[in-house]
Amino acid sequence: MNNEIAKNIEKLINSKLDASDNLRAMAKRIREGRGSYKDLYAYSIAMSNAIKESAKSELVEAFGTGKIKGFENLIGTEIMRSVFEDYHGKLIDLGSAKVNAQLKSLSLGIKPIKTDVTFSRLLDVVTPLDEATTAEEVAAFLDGEKINQFYNASLDEFVEENANFQYEAGLTTVIVRSCGSESCAFCKGLEGTYEYNGTKEAGPHENIFARHDGCTCTIDVRTTRGGSFTRANNYRRR
Repeated sequence: MNNEIAKNIEKLINSKLDASDNLRAMAKRIREGRGSYKDLYAYSIAMSNAIKESAKSELVEAFGTGKIKGFENLIGTEIMRSVFEDYHGKLIDLGSAKVNAQLKSLSLGIKPIKTDVTFSRLLDVVTPLDEATTAEEVAAFLDGEKINQFYNASLDEFVEENANFQYEAGLTTVIVRSCGSESCAFCKGLEGTYEYNGTKEAGPHENIFARHDGCTCTIDVRTTRGGSFTRANNYRRR
């Protein structure tokens, strides 16, 4: 039964993603190397929302409302874990296509690194569902930001790993962190253009990959062979 519920959730997610002309076009642009990192993060948010809506619909259909009975409170581990992992893989595959196109444009014979799901991050997103005892608690979690955070942070990890790999290969690697007009002071303090130096810190005690729940910042990597990009100051926002 658990496996069947997970399959139904994934079918519904796919139908939501396929039904959007905008998302299909965005994914196509990214795969063909014409999409931006902003597109990739936008797709991550749209995918996360499709997962949340689909899970909410199917779990209510399976268990009804009120107390969750006869399931040993393992909705996260037994149902949603496989869903989270599958769409993590799909998102990283999309990101890899984008990075691969970027490297090809520089005539570089290297391939992007595909990052696996981080266990601690996965545990953080499945545990609240395992601990839920009512359908209302499950719905409240699915209406929150944790799942969006899970996928955005997974993208950050993918971006960082590939930036580090390219840096170690001797390429000029620049990180651009952007935030929206309504971003908090924390995010605005990290916004800027930085020359990547192989560490998370672009300046004293500043982790340019840091992210909080609900954060909508995007992180862009610009790689050149050197000489054609104006080098940024690691310790000063632009």
